[in-house]
Amino acid sequence: MALSAEGKYHAEVFAELYCAAFSLEYRKHKGQYFTPAQIAEWALSVCVPDTNDVLCDAGAGTGIFAETVLRRGIDIKGYIGVESDPILALSTAHVLEIIHAPASFRVWYGNFLTLGQDRFEQKGLPPPNMFVSNPPYVRSHNLRARDSVLERLRSSLGIDISPLSGAGNYFLCKAVDILRVAAQKHRRTFDNGRILFLLPMEAAGSAHSRHLRADLLLRHGWRSTQHVIPVKLRTPRSKALALLYVLDRPDSTASIAEIRPSGRNSLGQALRIRRGISTGCNAFFVLSDDDVKRRQIPESYLKPVMPTRIPIDGCEFSKVNWNVLRDSGHACWLLSLPGVSIEKLHPAVQEYLREGVREGLHMTATARRLKHWYSLPIPDQPADLFVTYLFRGAPRFILNSAHLLHLTNILGGWFRKPVRTRTEKLTVLECLNKEAQRWFEEGKPGREYRDGLMKIEPREMEKQLISACTASVLRRFVTSDASAQQLCLLDQKNK
Repeated sequence: MALSAEGKYHAEVFAELYCAAFSLEYRKHKGQYFTPAQIAEWALSVCVPDTNDVLCDAGAGTGIFAETVLRRGIDIKGYIGVESDPILALSTAHVLEIIHAPASFRVWYGNFLTLGQDRFEQKGLPPPNMFVSNPPYVRSHNLRARDSVLERLRSSLGIDISPLSGAGNYFLCKAVDILRVAAQKHRRTFDNGRILFLLPMEAAGSAHSRHLRADLLLRHGWRSTQHVIPVKLRTPRSKALALLYVLDRPDSTASIAEIRPSGRNSLGQALRIRRGISTGCNAFFVLSDDDVKRRQIPESYLKPVMPTRIPIDGCEFSKVNWNVLRDSGHACWLLSLPGVSIEKLHPAVQEYLREGVREGLHMTATARRLKHWYSLPIPDQPADLFVTYLFRGAPRFILNSAHLLHLTNILGGWFRKPVRTRTEKLTVLECLNKEAQRWFEEGKPGREYRDGLMKIEPREMEKQLISACTASVLRRFVTSDASAQQLCLLDQKNK
């Protein structure tokens, strides 16, 4: 039986039922504050899991992050939700069943602070390489078995956690410890280690929390970046932020010029690679000019997109190229609808969506993972460049000078810091394409299929090593005069 109204997250329904059954005083004592769906969506846009990630949700609650992953169409290797409250653990299990989560999505009833890497192996679970958490907000004097947990973490990490620390800092150190142990057995998993925590501003900004972040950086190489939840997403009582910890990578305030000239520079240090938008049915969501006119779809509901199944010559795709394809009848417009009820949309759009329902598009795997089946997750900014991930020969980097969105037929790349001019971008592209040719000659990056067809995933692409020459070009052309504060404000604005 479906418990959720149209578009409402099942995890939120279970959270509401739990709040109705247990008093506010009881929930405060337990430090239980449920994450709203819009905050979970935002958090996973700050740090998007990838195909090879095993995501551990520490303090899973009712499984809001698991449901967000599936509704947003994020493809991951596995999910492990750890929850110490039996009713909440059971709620997460029910949510996973309702949303038809894959078998790799598991719920573990247990205390996260007592877990070790060996416990994951004993349960037959893959080692997590990414943690996400809205940890219980329990103050230090209310933590159970605090002294024993503190001693174990101090012995393992060599860090003295302040006795004033709440559960959030203990959860953070436990996540670091699990990943540290995993490094000894699963080096490739540990290379992509990431930790994303939602914390109250007053807790994250306290002196002992700042000291802990400094210790994690100096002793274990974990850099943290701070992301404030956008005002439009906050609830009246919400005063929280997200802290993202990334192992051994420059944070968002670091210049590309700071990349170590050790000969071990990777593409991911300068470029963020992501998949394109999954529509579930391109024939419905991607329209030609004739489709738009015939359906009378308002321009405000359309965004320019890179067409599929087209040859791309050269290292740049311009607005002129796009207009030529558009004039020749290619589908070049992506239907971009807001996440509101159908009744609030333009009448012509309502009729088009009703046609989609008659065709069963609201029941596709992609649609069932979305809050509104017709409202696709659209990135805030188009990719700086495109990257072919299905190729014969070497992969190619193509400048997106037309500022188009892209679908799953091609990968997108965003410079981690902006490159100033088109000329400089083309210079960088030339170096990257030479690197791609070298990767191919030295060992064919990615996986090989029939007839010499190659495929490479975003995270694999980010791991490809770049030469000292290319690193030098990046150091030359990447903007480095913005302050950390300016970058933080820019990041908040783009969110």
